[in-house]
Amino acid sequence: MGSRLRRSVMEPGYTYSIETHTEYLSDTGYFLINFTTEKKNLEKVLKAVYENFDRLKNEPVKKLDLDHAKGFFSGQLKINTETTYDLSMFYSSQVFSNSDEIISLGRKIAKINRVDTKAILRAARKYFQPKNFYLTAVGNTEKLKITLY
Repeated sequence: MGSRLRRSVMEPGYTYSIETHTEYLSDTGYFLINFTTEKKNLEKVLKAVYENFDRLKNEPVKKLDLDHAKGFFSGQLKINTETTYDLSMFYSSQVFSNSDEIISLGRKIAKINRVDTKAILRAARKYFQPKNFYLTAVGNTEKLKITLY
């Protein structure tokens, strides 16, 4: 989603910086979108975010996009576990976040590769709901009326 979202707000010039982050534990987590924009473009960026959420909830991701995302995520995982220290962090983070099961790097990549478009639709429909959205704005925003979804 990060790449699609980036194109939809950077190409028209609404922002020059946008990032997505995730954190997932055994029973909780978050999906964070962090961006900078001028006050006049805030509503445009938020609209683009919501449109991307709706698209994920209503349209299956293209196979090529899904394959690209899987490859990118698996590649990042491999790169981030190249050293002994990184690999120990990979396993120790599982101990602290999910004591039920510790999985190998190979099994984690296999799980990534099993993700399909239906699973993405189900997750997007479940989690991309207005009740799950929180917005924090830093800067001169007191005169803005911001609509959340």
